[in-house]
Amino acid sequence: MKSCQRVFQAAFQMLAVLLVIGAQALAETDTLPSWNDGATKAAIVASVGVTMDKSSSYFVPVEERIAT
Repeated sequence: MKSCQRVFQAAFQMLAVLLVIGAQALAETDTLPSWNDGATKAAIVASVGVTMDKSSSYFVPVEERIAT
């Protein structure tokens, strides 16, 4: 009986871990999930995008990027 409980507990813990990982993955699909969609959010996302695009004249190498 105790081995059955241990298996159940291990399965439950694994499920909990997978749910947390899944929730984090969903949150990462939106670059600023706590921000409302609008002009400000779009401008920030676009600004970061052009600084990360190697073909952009605004490209900034990783070692020179500073976030404040």
